[in-house]
Amino acid sequence: SRRDPAKDRVDSENRLLGRYPVRRLDAESLRDAILAVSGRLDDRLHGPSVAVAEDAVGLVSPPADSSRRSVYLQVRRTRPVSFLSAFDAPVMSVNCDRRTDSTSAPQSLMLMNGDFIVDHAAKIADRLHAETPDDFYDPSKPALERRIAYAWRLIYDRPISEEEMAWARAFAADQRATLDRENAKGDRDQTVLAHLCQQLLNSNEFLYVD
Repeated sequence: SRRDPAKDRVDSENRLLGRYPVRRLDAESLRDAILAVSGRLDDRLHGPSVAVAEDAVGLVSPPADSSRRSVYLQVRRTRPVSFLSAFDAPVMSVNCDRRTDSTSAPQSLMLMNGDFIVDHAAKIADRLHAETPDDFYDPSKPALERRIAYAWRLIYDRPISEEEMAWARAFAADQRATLDRENAKGDRDQTVLAHLCQQLLNSNEFLYVD
């Protein structure tokens, strides 16, 4: 999808397909990708659908945060799954012959504040703590840096760059300082890592097929 000035001069509207148009993951693929990087995706085939229910604030989701693929979630016209709906899952209250592709404020709010994202960012941090090899990235570096590098490998499927590591270190230091000032409870390093993972899940690199 990279732009090429020479191609843009002769095909500015990309009618000749000189580049691949950037495409966001569809709703089901996005949810499944988050489950996959957290290590929770249940990829078994077949079986009954997973029922959905409305919580106290009106959000609809599968009970107990089911890890089954999104294709197995129950589709009810009166109770569309809130996360999937925010990312343009088909609206079944009327006939739907095609999907829309929108960018809206509820999508950003869902990624920044939604329980599904926050919970799975913490689960990814737990996975990094449990799985990061001792010799990954640079054995001489602190454990947090090795886990940050492993996060890039899990979430983006590529190595972290030096510039990105510098940004991640600064982000982690700022988050840790805030938690220290607030005298936060729990494992603060793990909380910092979860906050970082949430930022990575919010990024265009994760949300879009490039």
